[in-house]
Amino acid sequence: MKQLMVESQVAHVLRVSATTLAAYRRRGIGPPWVRVGGKVLYSEDELRAWIREQSRPTVVLPSAAPEVHQT
Repeated sequence: MKQLMVESQVAHVLRVSATTLAAYRRRGIGPPWVRVGGKVLYSEDELRAWIREQSRPTVVLPSAAPEVHQT
Protein backbone atom coordinates (compact mmCIF):
# COMPACT_ATOMS: atom_id res chain seq x y z
CA MET A 1 0.00 0.00 0.00
CA LYS A 2 1.20 3.48 -0.84
CA GLN A 3 2.22 5.77 2.01
CA LEU A 4 -0.28 8.61 2.38
CA MET A 5 0.56 12.04 3.74
CA VAL A 6 -1.73 14.62 5.32
CA GLU A 7 -1.86 18.24 4.19
CA SER A 8 0.43 19.56 6.93
CA GLN A 9 3.15 17.05 6.01
CA VAL A 10 3.02 17.97 2.33
CA ALA A 11 3.02 21.69 3.13
CA HIS A 12 6.16 21.13 5.22
CA VAL A 13 7.89 19.18 2.43
CA LEU A 14 7.05 21.88 -0.15
CA ARG A 15 7.86 24.68 2.31
CA VAL A 16 4.51 26.38 1.77
CA SER A 17 1.62 27.02 4.12
CA ALA A 18 -1.44 24.78 4.27
CA THR A 19 -3.40 27.76 2.89
CA THR A 20 -1.12 27.90 -0.16
CA LEU A 21 -1.48 24.17 -0.66
CA ALA A 22 -5.29 24.54 -0.55
CA ALA A 23 -5.03 27.32 -3.15
CA TYR A 24 -2.96 25.00 -5.35
CA ARG A 25 -5.79 22.42 -5.13
CA ARG A 26 -8.44 24.98 -6.07
CA ARG A 27 -6.39 26.14 -9.05
CA GLY A 28 -5.49 22.59 -10.09
CA ILE A 29 -1.76 23.29 -10.07
CA GLY A 30 -0.50 21.31 -7.10
CA PRO A 31 0.36 17.69 -6.54
CA PRO A 32 -2.32 15.00 -7.02
CA TRP A 33 -4.53 14.45 -3.97
CA VAL A 34 -7.56 12.47 -2.82
CA ARG A 35 -10.23 13.14 -0.23
CA VAL A 36 -10.94 10.23 2.08
CA GLY A 37 -13.49 10.63 4.84
CA GLY A 38 -13.32 14.41 4.56
CA LYS A 39 -9.51 14.43 4.88
CA VAL A 40 -7.21 15.56 2.04
CA LEU A 41 -4.42 13.02 1.48
CA TYR A 42 -1.43 12.84 -0.84
CA SER A 43 0.43 9.75 -2.05
CA GLU A 44 4.12 10.03 -1.17
CA ASP A 45 5.08 8.41 -4.51
CA GLU A 46 2.87 10.81 -6.50
CA LEU A 47 4.21 13.78 -4.55
CA ARG A 48 7.80 12.76 -5.37
CA ALA A 49 6.87 12.38 -9.06
CA TRP A 50 5.14 15.79 -9.08
CA ILE A 51 8.21 17.43 -7.52
CA ARG A 52 10.44 15.86 -10.20
CA GLU A 53 8.09 17.16 -12.92
CA GLN A 54 8.46 20.70 -11.56
CA SER A 55 12.24 20.66 -12.12
CA ARG A 56 13.60 23.04 -14.70
CA PRO A 57 17.06 22.87 -16.24
CA THR A 58 19.54 25.34 -14.83
CA VAL A 59 20.68 27.99 -17.28
CA VAL A 60 24.13 29.41 -16.72
CA LEU A 61 24.44 32.89 -18.13
CA PRO A 62 27.78 34.33 -19.15
CA SER A 63 29.35 36.75 -16.73
CA ALA A 64 28.05 40.31 -17.00
CA ALA A 65 31.52 41.66 -16.28
CA PRO A 66 33.32 43.03 -19.35
CA GLU A 67 36.24 41.02 -20.61
CA VAL A 68 39.66 42.36 -19.74
CA HIS A 69 42.25 41.95 -22.47
CA GLN A 70 45.88 42.13 -21.53
CA THR A 71 48.41 43.18 -24.11
